[in-house]
Amino acid sequence: MRGKNIAIRPGAIVLTLVLMGISTLFAGLCAAYLYTLISTRVDAPRPPILFLLNIPVLLSATLVLKKSLSAFDNKSYRHMVKYQVFCLCLTLVFIILQILGWTQVFHEIPLTASQARSFLFVLSALHLLHVFAGIPFLFWCIWMNRGDINQLRYSFDHRRGYLQGLKRYWNYLDILWILLVMILSIGFALKWL
Repeated sequence: MRGKNIAIRPGAIVLTLVLMGISTLFAGLCAAYLYTLISTRVDAPRPPILFLLNIPVLLSATLVLKKSLSAFDNKSYRHMVKYQVFCLCLTLVFIILQILGWTQVFHEIPLTASQARSFLFVLSALHLLHVFAGIPFLFWCIWMNRGDINQLRYSFDHRRGYLQGLKRYWNYLDILWILLVMILSIGFALKWL
């Protein structure tokens, strides 16, 4: 590595700080959720089945972004943009399934029935908010990588770094969603102890 000029991109630093902040927020909320369940012995709701079905949807979106990055490296820009549009479609499916999951839970028992139901809504709504926050960046990536003019306007390294950051963010959302579903499932299982 001696003699190589390694550049640290400001976008990568910002993304790392954002992910650290999100992690802290969710860790605190999950700890408060579990503490509330243990200390008050309230009944936690069963996480909707649609929340479980959302796991492969979000994982598929990340795999599609990974294929988009491979297509970019192979200079197959048309395929890359198609993969990014497909990722956007999968993200919209995720959003729809999550909203349907909420309606499933709240038809059974209203939100005001207990603190545990409020936590289920808050945790999943915050995750959905972060999914929504990633969509404009995905749109920007699609726009930035389409057409010959934009390929001249933005350097190869800039576009690749942006796509890597987007893939990293979606990977993070995957892991976060899986952990949230696990925490909500553990909370539901605690009432049997």
